[in-house]
Amino acid sequence: MTKGTSSSKYGSNDIINGDSFFTFILRALGYNDILGDFKYNQALDFAYNNSLIGGGDYSELKNSVFIRDLVAKYSYLAFKMKLKDEKMSLAGKLVENGSLHLSLAQGMGLLVSGTNYELSVWQNEKNQGIIYWLCRLP
Repeated sequence: MTKGTSSSKYGSNDIINGDSFFTFILRALGYNDILGDFKYNQALDFAYNNSLIGGGDYSELKNSVFIRDLVAKYSYLAFKMKLKDEKMSLAGKLVENGSLHLSLAQGMGLLVSGTNYELSVWQNEKNQGIIYWLCRLP
């Protein structure tokens, strides 16, 4: 899912931006920039044009300095995004393959009740404590 800046360097001292971070998210969702699903330097445009993020999110990511708060928020939201060519979210897939317990996913608001793993709605102010909890799990 991650690649370096060359065959011998990773670029860990480079500043990340929205396109860089969304490249990581899109790859986690099954999209492939090498095969031409999207271009890494246009990952936000792809996410917006494919309804993975809304206009407010797009503007925030394009116009903000990329800080930890944004990493937390969009990492959380990535769990709710649908996988490429599937109706299931990333969280649903992780529950299905046993990597994430259903009750934990539901408790964090990643899934609605039931077994169909439908997406739940992001409620910014109410879920900020959940984001903090999600980022602090051992």
